[in-house]
Amino acid sequence: MSLPQRPHPLGWSTCLLLTTLVACGPAVEGELSEENSELPPTERCGNGTIDPDEECDDGNLLADDGCDLDCLLEPCPDQDDDGYCEEVDCDDLNAEIAPGRAELACNERDDDCDPTTPDEPDHDEDGFSVCDEDCDDDPLSAPDLPELCEGDLDEDCDGVIDCWDEDCASDASCPGECGNATVEAGEDCDDGNLITGDGCSANCYDEQPAAMADELVEAPGDTGVGFFEAANATNGVYGAGQGAGSQDTFSLGYLTDQNNYLVMSWNTSVALNGPGTDFVVFENAFEVVPGVRFMDHAIVFLSLDGEIWVPFPHDYTAPDESQYSTDPDHWEGFAGVQPVLLNEADNPVDPFDFQSAGGDHFDLDLLPEDDGPAQQIRELGFTYLKLVTAPTVINPDTDDFFVRDPVANGADIDGVYARYLVSE
Repeated sequence: MSLPQRPHPLGWSTCLLLTTLVACGPAVEGELSEENSELPPTERCGNGTIDPDEECDDGNLLADDGCDLDCLLEPCPDQDDDGYCEEVDCDDLNAEIAPGRAELACNERDDDCDPTTPDEPDHDEDGFSVCDEDCDDDPLSAPDLPELCEGDLDEDCDGVIDCWDEDCASDASCPGECGNATVEAGEDCDDGNLITGDGCSANCYDEQPAAMADELVEAPGDTGVGFFEAANATNGVYGAGQGAGSQDTFSLGYLTDQNNYLVMSWNTSVALNGPGTDFVVFENAFEVVPGVRFMDHAIVFLSLDGEIWVPFPHDYTAPDESQYSTDPDHWEGFAGVQPVLLNEADNPVDPFDFQSAGGDHFDLDLLPEDDGPAQQIRELGFTYLKLVTAPTVINPDTDDFFVRDPVANGADIDGVYARYLVSE
């Protein structure tokens, strides 16, 4: 009779690496040779041939060598229980090391038991591996290369790029030290301080007068007619006071990506962060009766490049956020909260004087210091401003759209003023 094939205890096809024999695969049936057929099994075992009633035959009758004295497979030693015998496991005391494991760089061990896999790879062949502080496995970056001061690449792998690298302090392509009262390369001016709003910005650029956003970048709801004429948002602010809405506005809607947003800019200028209010959004809120305000809210987004948008911090704080509140204090950081008093014809006041101009005032210092896009706008300003109707934006507190006044039909934009501007 023949025995059924029995898998190796470790679950992989049998491969016993022995001192005198390499036997791979499960036992297979064979035909007894004429000289063996007459021998009992106990006498055939050890002849070096795997006969039908044997799982192995290593040519001896010794135990503990992978094939026992009855020619049956013995479990191989596996001290770390990782599924690999010590014959093939280059470190049988560490289960994290075994054939087929991923080779981890710079840990000074052979994780995959393959000596041809480098522990310190140098794919760009520049003489530096990732273990030698090669910050980018690209031949253009290596610790022994000079910083080129342009191109947004850390050539010398010191963690600082271009003009921020001290190696570029005297490079002609890099601006000088703003605030030292000396106009240097890359500066329009230097008045000896780092204050925006005094004619020379904190980045040493000549400041321009405060101005209204005059360029319509995107206005998908623009029909060119009546309240749906986008030009009404750039032709001046004509507020109707505390108790009425202006007739010179551009109305947004609630259809996402169709009429629910407006993108504006200041042509070739950048709006900066300075003392106090940095920009004002004039929407069209008004008092229906004293103490009852009609509001149609919008959320402000800012961007330097028109691709990455940073929402201005906002929070609806009504006790029940699933219900609409007419209390303006419940709408922190939203546009469309304060009535518009500024009127270019009848009340041409300072747009940044809240008491006389009204509107929703925003300070870039309220953006988070997140080492990301928000902080970049705090420090460098913004080029584009987007207004999105709040009821088309999800409230993170409720996982539903922000609520609205039942009679509201979309924010009405009268204009946006920026206080501190410099040439782009």
